[in-house]
Amino acid sequence: MTKLAVHDVAKDVRIENLRRKTLLDSLTKLPGRAWLDHQITERIKTTERKIDEAIIAGESNPEESFFLLLMDFDNFKRYNDQANYNTGDEILKLMAMVPTRPGEEIARFGGDEFAQTLNSGITDEEATRVTERNAATIREKSREMLLKNKSAQDAGITQATISIALVKFRPGMTARDMIEIASNLIHEAKKTDEKDTTFVSMDGGETSFEITNEDSSK
Repeated sequence: MTKLAVHDVAKDVRIENLRRKTLLDSLTKLPGRAWLDHQITERIKTTERKIDEAIIAGESNPEESFFLLLMDFDNFKRYNDQANYNTGDEILKLMAMVPTRPGEEIARFGGDEFAQTLNSGITDEEATRVTERNAATIREKSREMLLKNKSAQDAGITQATISIALVKFRPGMTARDMIEIASNLIHEAKKTDEKDTTFVSMDGGETSFEITNEDSSK
C-alpha cells in the first residue's frame, strides 16, 4: 500500500509539471494564451468581488479596476523577410527580458503579439508608465541584439519597436471584451501605420487616445 501511495504522488507531480509546461510558449518560454485567458478571467472575478464588497461597505462609486496590455511588434514581417527567420525569433524572445512585477508576467498572445495584466490598485498614470518602460526595454535590448546580427546589419535593421493597447477594466466587461478592445486598437494602429505608440482605452472602448513613445525614429 505504501509503495502504491508513493507512486501516485510521484505521478501527480509529473502530471502537474507537464501541465505547467504545456502552458508555456516553446520559443519564448513565456506563458501562453491559455494561461493568459485564465489570468484575465481570474482578475475580473477578483475585481468584481472587491467592487461588491466596497458597495456593501457603503462606497457609492468604488474605483477598483485593473489593466490589460496587448503588445504588437511593429512591421515584424521585415525581420523575417529582410534578415532571416532566426532574427525574427530572437526579436520575439526579447519580450522575456522585459522586467515585470510579481503577478504581472507577460504572456505570448499569438504570433508577434504579447499581453500582460497589471495588478489592481495602480493608477492610470502608473499603468501608462509600464507601457513606456516596456517599449523602452524592447528598443534598448533590440539594439544590443541587432548590433551583433550580421543579417540585420546588412538589411539596415537597427532596432525593434512595439505598439501597445492599454485597456482599463470596467464593471460588466468580460475577458473577451477586453481582448477585443485591445485587438481593435492594435488593428487600427496597423491601418494607420502608427509605430511605437500606446493606444489607451479607459472607458470600455467608447473612446481612445494615443501616446507616442520616445525615440521612435527607427
